[in-house]
Amino acid sequence: SIVNDSFQFLYNFDKLKILDASNCNNDLNGYFLDFKMNSKELIELKMVDSNLENMIDLSFCQKLKLINLSKNKLSLIKKIYFDSNTLMINLNLSMNCIQFIEKGSFDTLNYLRILDLSHNQITHLPEEIQQL
Repeated sequence: SIVNDSFQFLYNFDKLKILDASNCNNDLNGYFLDFKMNSKELIELKMVDSNLENMIDLSFCQKLKLINLSKNKLSLIKKIYFDSNTLMINLNLSMNCIQFIEKGSFDTLNYLRILDLSHNQITHLPEEIQQL
């Protein structure tokens, strides 16, 4: 596909630490499924305004410290989304369509210092977020 061909060069960067795939108005989910095996050193991921409707699999990025998925179309946050990202410091989910956050979604993020959920459609925050 066009997306896989466009990002094919990244397969050679197994030590890549920062990836900014912002403003890619394509479905990058399939690409990340292929790319994940070669990106275990990634510490920063930006996919701002990339038309994401579903969360990408981030379980392969256990060293991630910053994720910016703002200006997308995400509608819910599940507990499993960030379970492997225990080193996360900054998580930006602003300007999405988030309506629901599953209880325990941020339980493993012990180093989290910045959580931006602004400009979403959240009607109820789980208790653990209210206590941050």
